[in-house]
Amino acid sequence: MGREYTIEELAEATGLTERTLRLYRTKGLLDAPTVRGRTGYYDQRHMAQLRMVKAFVDHGFPLALISSLASRDLVQVEIARLLRAMVERDAPAGRRRLDSAVTIDPMMISVMDRQRPGSLEELVTLGVMIRDEAGNVHADAVLAALVNALYLHDAKAGSLGGLGITAGRLAHEFADGQRQDPVIDLDNEDALRLLVELATSAFREALSHALRR
Repeated sequence: MGREYTIEELAEATGLTERTLRLYRTKGLLDAPTVRGRTGYYDQRHMAQLRMVKAFVDHGFPLALISSLASRDLVQVEIARLLRAMVERDAPAGRRRLDSAVTIDPMMISVMDRQRPGSLEELVTLGVMIRDEAGNVHADAVLAALVNALYLHDAKAGSLGGLGITAGRLAHEFADGQRQDPVIDLDNEDALRLLVELATSAFREALSHALRR
């Protein structure tokens, strides 16, 4: 049996206030504790829920939207996969070799240009994305899968239910056919900030669009 926490201990472990934890409970973001006697006990499942909520909050999502997602059958593992893709963009990893670079879909390129004109060229200049001789733009598989999945899955399926799994599949669907191993310098705070901004903006727009249906 894993470790259990009273609400006081959970608050201390997560850095949240008891009031915030109770608020999350009322909004359906934190499951009810197991009650023994008069005391409620939380476990690692609750800790995972709080990590997920924190990741959304840190990326600017309002609680109302997070609550809506939690009630629309987006299972936590699917959300976690997408969040991990965004969170990883926040952590400078130095110069890394991309073992499975994929091609950014032309539809996504036009979306990026509409959201922030010149952003694609800025990313190419920074070395975060690479343009080949044919004019195709290649990027980290995590980023490419995320942005492609957000828009193409939303447009084709009209649902976000399987987005976590779809992201991985699309990473292969949009591969350019020839294995590419570019070296991309991610040890650049401006580049990382731009990646986070684009990915988060894309994620928020896709989710908001789905919730309006």
